[in-house]
Amino acid sequence: MDEYNLEEEIRLAKLSVEKRERVISAIRRKRARQLRRQKFLLFFILGIIMVGIGFIAIRGKGNEVSVSTNDAIEDEVSVETEEEKEFKTIPYATIASDYKEVADEDIDSAYGAILDVTNNQIIAGRLADTVMEPASMTKVMTLIVVLENIDDYENTTYTFDNAIIAPLVKEGASRVGYEGGETATIKDMLYGLILYSGADCAEGLAIATAGSTDKFVEMMNDKAKELGLTHTHFMNTWGNSEANHYTTCQEMAMIMEYAIQNETARTILATENYTTAGTNRTPQGYNIRSTMWTRMYGTEVPGVKILGGKTGYTDTARNCLVSYATKNDHIYICVTAYGSGRYKPIFDCFKYYERYLPNA
Repeated sequence: MDEYNLEEEIRLAKLSVEKRERVISAIRRKRARQLRRQKFLLFFILGIIMVGIGFIAIRGKGNEVSVSTNDAIEDEVSVETEEEKEFKTIPYATIASDYKEVADEDIDSAYGAILDVTNNQIIAGRLADTVMEPASMTKVMTLIVVLENIDDYENTTYTFDNAIIAPLVKEGASRVGYEGGETATIKDMLYGLILYSGADCAEGLAIATAGSTDKFVEMMNDKAKELGLTHTHFMNTWGNSEANHYTTCQEMAMIMEYAIQNETARTILATENYTTAGTNRTPQGYNIRSTMWTRMYGTEVPGVKILGGKTGYTDTARNCLVSYATKNDHIYICVTAYGSGRYKPIFDCFKYYERYLPNA
């Protein structure tokens, strides 16, 4: 079976969105053909085995020979299913032996980290393993949990209730604008979650996935434990500042590392503009633009292409950003947090990418 091919994913990421979608579609068709051939070969081999067993049984003059073909098929299906998973558990990111503590005076963000995804090592940072608030970077974990638990995200829908909208309005939370009685697909809500940082989408997705926000938050914390995160805990789905809602730059980078293994997550995190389907209240749909791509092009650092990410802000967490980029066929994740202005984490991530990535 095919393994996850990081170099191929990097190559795809360098393409334009339109061309990448065409290439991905071609790869899917090719993979489907490969799987059909593999299944045919499997059953062909099993047929030969069964014929051989029958022949041996006959030649054995009554000696019993038995084999569980169901077990063999189940083992093969199990292996295939494992390889088909878009998310794969990753080891805890280690601190590189040549790790550099960032002391640059012109870098504003109080916390930061660079994760070399290829080697799964933190290569530079500032208080990288210190607990801090993730603000709306939280929504990357929300994205993960939804994609792992809702298969048909394009056709599954959710109808908003004013009971979840009213508290968000009171909090002054960022919202796409959905109101009670509007129905949206999970797909549209996922784009609203990441691009516009919609807390309305976060809460709706939680209920659609788990039945309640409390249950969904439990799933977020279960996933954090599954990933081996020891300094991450969530209290809500959208990053509101609360006691016991925290992570570190190191572990936030690991959450993003896990997320970008998934094709759908990568596509959403990389999208600049998106228009949702129309609703009874907004027939033309909601046109949403990424809060990250309104502040950068992704090509500001020579030799580095920033591919996607998620911004965040609360009064106490200040401004933050988790992004991922490619340089020399390696993927890197940068987290910059507790910036004093909405553009500070953006400019700081440019400096991290420019100054702390290996030249080769």
